Amino acid sequence: MLKYHCKLALLSVFILFSCTQPVEPDQAISDNPGFTGKIAFLSDRDTGLCRQIYLMNCDGSEQVRMTNDSNDYRYPVFSPDGSKILFYSNTTDDSDEIFVIDTDGSNLINLTSSPGDDNLPSYSPSGTHITFTSTRDGNREIYIMDSDGQQQTRLTFNDIIDHSPQFTPDAHKIMYYSSEPDEREYNIYIMNVDGSERECLTSNKIHFITQSFISDRSFNVFDAMPHISQDGSEIVFSSYDTKLKNYLIFRSDIGGQNLRLLANEPGYNLAPFYTPDGRSIIFRSHRGGNYDIYKMKLDGQNQINLTNGSGHAYFAQFSPDGSKILFYTDRNRYYKIWIMNLDGSNQTQLTFGEYNDYQPTLF
Repeated sequence: MLKYHCKLALLSVFILFSCTQPVEPDQAISDNPGFTGKIAFLSDRDTGLCRQIYLMNCDGSEQVRMTNDSNDYRYPVFSPDGSKILFYSNTTDDSDEIFVIDTDGSNLINLTSSPGDDNLPSYSPSGTHITFTSTRDGNREIYIMDSDGQQQTRLTFNDIIDHSPQFTPDAHKIMYYSSEPDEREYNIYIMNVDGSERECLTSNKIHFITQSFISDRSFNVFDAMPHISQDGSEIVFSSYDTKLKNYLIFRSDIGGQNLRLLANEPGYNLAPFYTPDGRSIIFRSHRGGNYDIYKMKLDGQNQINLTNGSGHAYFAQFSPDGSKILFYTDRNRYYKIWIMNLDGSNQTQLTFGEYNDYQPTLF
């Protein structure tokens, strides 16, 4: 059975277009959000369950479909220079592959095209390299390649699952986590970009993760992924407490020292991110009956619900100036893309219609 592939898509073969197709918005365009740029996102508006890549302005105008095929795409991200969009997909041969496309809709390229699943790609700060995970050798491991797909090199060699790699801000190291699928224990690691000097940052501290969060098929695949502060000095991450049956948020130095508990309120506390100014942490919690986006100080104090609405809300990204939050929510039945101020005010809907738009990223 295909893992998350659209069944109907297998009945026909779609043609890839070298040009983009404009999509008319369903309702009036929102007011200018206060900055310029582009937002890439997923939508099932034209294909049912098969999600395709779309592009729009930051105010929701000029929505354009970028991909036109039978693949089911996930987690788009802009290259650091904004010229390309990186993402991964489950393809017709039932394996995940990593793709890149120019922001004008041309040059859709499969970068990996190998047996097994290649997914969860992340650019280096300069955009010259991509780190990703792959099961091509039988077990999920961390790999690195040039941004054009050349020089694909395996970096980890373990019997356990290595997951969710990301470059440190100085691009000298790669952080990821390893998990024991049976015991569901996991630890955060850091290593040089060539795979050398691998170091466990959470050694002698037992952390847990539920099985659903280590599957690349999970809608919440990045929930337990550690986030690195902008200056590269700290990390913040989630861990499951088996006694409390709850996800807690921790903060530590980049070397794993000075571990501090920040959030342990009932209701899963997940997906923490440092705000761009480094003064606060954004995270998601189910404590109010829905997944809402919360904000707290670095010491865990003053935890404030920013979205506080019906349905679930998921953080996506901060605006370039750090003053706004891009997110998506199903508060009106379908997942739609919204933007709000860093304090939760001025929440503005950017996409409309009876279909799902989600996982936005901006440049």
